[in-house]
Amino acid sequence: MSKPGDVDEIDYFMSKLAVDVVSDGQSPVKVHKTWVSRLPVIAMAVGPIQTKGRLMKKLDEKIEETLSWQNKEGTDSQKTRATGTMGDQVLTNLATTLGGFVPYVGGIEHAECLLEPLTKLSEIHETCVRDAAVKSIKLVYQEVFSASYTNDQDSEWIKRQSFVEKLLAFVLKEHSKDQFFTKQISVCALAAVAFDATKKAPLQHTFSSGNVENVQDLIVLRFKDLQDGHDPMLRRATAENIRDMACVCGPERTWKDLKPIWETFIHDTQQDSIRSHAIKAASCIFTNQTNDGGAMNEQLVKCWKSLELCGNDKAWQVRQAVGRALPEVVLHAKCLDEASRKEIGSMYMRLLNDQETEVWSATALRSAAAAKNFGDAVLTEEIFLTVKKHVLAPEQEGLRRIQLAESMLEMGYPLGPQKSKQFFLTAEWEYGDKTLLNKLFEEEGDTNFRLAIIRKLKALFEEDLIPLANAMDVVYKVSEMCRSKNWRIRHGALELTPWVAKNVPTWADPACKFCDDKHGFLMDHCFDNTAEVRRMWVEVSAEIIKQDKNGVEWYKKNVAPVLAKCTEQANYLHKAVLLNALSKLVPMLKGNDDLFAPLISNALLMADSTVPNLKLLVAKTLGEVKDYCNPSQQAEITNVLKTLQSDADVDVRENALAAEQRST
Repeated sequence: MSKPGDVDEIDYFMSKLAVDVVSDGQSPVKVHKTWVSRLPVIAMAVGPIQTKGRLMKKLDEKIEETLSWQNKEGTDSQKTRATGTMGDQVLTNLATTLGGFVPYVGGIEHAECLLEPLTKLSEIHETCVRDAAVKSIKLVYQEVFSASYTNDQDSEWIKRQSFVEKLLAFVLKEHSKDQFFTKQISVCALAAVAFDATKKAPLQHTFSSGNVENVQDLIVLRFKDLQDGHDPMLRRATAENIRDMACVCGPERTWKDLKPIWETFIHDTQQDSIRSHAIKAASCIFTNQTNDGGAMNEQLVKCWKSLELCGNDKAWQVRQAVGRALPEVVLHAKCLDEASRKEIGSMYMRLLNDQETEVWSATALRSAAAAKNFGDAVLTEEIFLTVKKHVLAPEQEGLRRIQLAESMLEMGYPLGPQKSKQFFLTAEWEYGDKTLLNKLFEEEGDTNFRLAIIRKLKALFEEDLIPLANAMDVVYKVSEMCRSKNWRIRHGALELTPWVAKNVPTWADPACKFCDDKHGFLMDHCFDNTAEVRRMWVEVSAEIIKQDKNGVEWYKKNVAPVLAKCTEQANYLHKAVLLNALSKLVPMLKGNDDLFAPLISNALLMADSTVPNLKLLVAKTLGEVKDYCNPSQQAEITNVLKTLQSDADVDVRENALAAEQRST
């Protein structure tokens, strides 16, 4: 940080945030953002005592100045520059930066000093600033109460008590009705955090506002009060945060205090956005509720009927929210009677066939979760066939089609191996006597679509959900894609080959026959023109050797002859494939000198290369494999490394020295 020698770092930093005119023509906003980005460096330079003291105090004063001006003048950017206050972009960056400032103020014991500037930033009118401040407060809270925290040690709680007290003071503070709604929106977003913080306190602890239970009651009451009135922005914020509140309040408080708010919001016919946000909390309303078969059952059914009305609403945004929520609703609504659960399934299918693309596509993207949570085999098949219809529709294209295809393949989990085989690997007349997988792989012009299929298919192979024993057309399609002109397709298809080799038990020797002369597509990629493909070839070869009982024999027949040709290549990158293979394969070939010795010998020969990059790789590789070698080979490696330490290239010398030190 360049500054005059007699100027304090913090004063110099604050002077830069007050710049209105820049001599070199830069925007003042750009200058302010640049200096905000340097805030962590300044904090490290002055130390935690100065950071939590002077620096936080001066930032707080600067934000207060901006707030005062904003409340008086508005948020016009020209006025912001004229008065020397910080603009919205700068404030957003500042709020984001402070979210990671706990280490700079001296740790969790002093984290409360960050709340003063952050809570003021959360009162700024501009939404992006307010949201960034709220997000940073949540990040600070997560760091203060890390996963290792337990509330059975008073000493641990004392370190955090001041932070919680200050957070509660902000959330429980009464704001006058004539104030702008932005403060209440931030309080609404932080209510769940404050409630969760009280649960971290020792059971007998008393806050300044009362004991733990009383404070929790006050937080819930504060949250409920926020939805009173007619400000749509504040009501929408409350609807948006019901889910978070329900997650920390528990089923009893949710049913008693939050359900009435939820029911009010989902019947709000004036604001579709309010209903859409409230619907996201639907699953929390049913979570852990007990059906006594009487009055409680009537209340539960009433809640479901309210949600069902939203599913038939004329606003597509509301129906879309219901489609996304139903899989979680059915998972948590075990308290509902069987008739109501069947109605949820029927509603899901109606939304899956909705006339609005936004509705059925959002519903379809939750199809795997829906099928798993419904647990109904017939409904699962019905969902799969409907999603398949959407994927294969000729009008589908772009990102939506990719996402739909991924969702369809994810349904292999709830379908199980038998049904997956039936739907994915059975030739059908509608695909031209091809399997569904081959139909999906035929999308030659859409690389991203094919890559998405490959990624999901790999996951299904790993779980043995798609048996390939009788699906040779899929095997040959993988072979064909390995020869694609597009390197990304070649790379993706190569990733599938170990699972293809593993899952074809009808071949007497899967690995060997998989890569013999007839199906030798693996061997084409040792000298591929793309580095990622060459690396994947080595990894695939290692995986096949490791997983198959005949792997070493397969290596001897198919891989060893190809690696032997590496030394003959003119391109040093092709020579380097042998070095990569040596480091990857050495654990599997250890003890087999007939296969291991040629690799070591060829690697040692490459040390005589005139290409510094190749010699550098030789040094690294020899250092990695030396411990696996016999005494004679180790002696040769030591001599080569000592020779390379005298090389003209400094990088070669340093890597050779590091390799020798590593192996000693």
